[in-house]
Amino acid sequence: MVLKQAADIPHRVQLERINVIDNGDGQAIAGLVNAYPDIVRQFLERVDQTLGIDVTGTLKRQQAPEGD
Repeated sequence: MVLKQAADIPHRVQLERINVIDNGDGQAIAGLVNAYPDIVRQFLERVDQTLGIDVTGTLKRQQAPEGD
């Protein structure tokens, strides 16, 4: 259920128009692209802090090869 909520976050953020002002190094666009992953990361951190459910840690343990 927690992962489903995290996966739905980008669908709940709706932007019609975005104006990006960059100083020429391309970082403003990179920051915008990283906004969605950051939102999901912050959500998962809140879940851990509030409910004590470490979703990220659990996923990492499940992905680790046996013997690690």
